[in-house]
Amino acid sequence: MSNPVQPPAATTEATEVTEVTEVTVWSLEQTSPADLRPATAPEGDVRIVRSEVVLPEFSRFLYSA
Repeated sequence: MSNPVQPPAATTEATEVTEVTEVTVWSLEQTSPADLRPATAPEGDVRIVRSEVVLPEFSRFLYSA
């Protein structure tokens, strides 16, 4: 199905001034399973558990927090 609305024609003149920003990209690569270290236990009275039932309300809470 074709789109009856045509996009605006491209212009060759600049309408805004742009600023160049230097960006540094870092990457981390794990090349061997032996490089993986076990996580340390959290301090204090904390438990980390996996939820067996995914609740949309909880996901919404995490998204909006």
